[in-house]
Amino acid sequence: MSRFDDYDSDAPAIPGYTCPTVDAAIRETRSVKDAVEASMEELESYLEELRSNNAELREGLEHWQGACQEACLELEAATEDYEAKIAELRAEVAELKEQLQPSLPLPAPKIVQQPIGELV
Repeated sequence: MSRFDDYDSDAPAIPGYTCPTVDAAIRETRSVKDAVEASMEELESYLEELRSNNAELREGLEHWQGACQEACLELEAATEDYEAKIAELRAEVAELKEQLQPSLPLPAPKIVQQPIGELV
């Protein structure tokens, strides 16, 4: 046996070519990257849809808030009008009561009380 064979038999094993393994890792990395990018695009699409829905909600809120404020103002104005009319009618009723009051007080009606036994 030659001296080289002695060294070779004691030497650790040398792996085969690593380029195919590196190429496979690069392909896998690109595949994962493509999947992540696709997921990111899908996520961004959902977020943009959410943004659009939030804008519509905000517009709806502004519409209904304005409509409710307008309705409240109309109700307050109508309430004030009715309260003024009620005050006018009360004054008119008081005036009519005064007109109906006789100038001389009427005598109080006489109440006749009978014993309970006599009612039967």
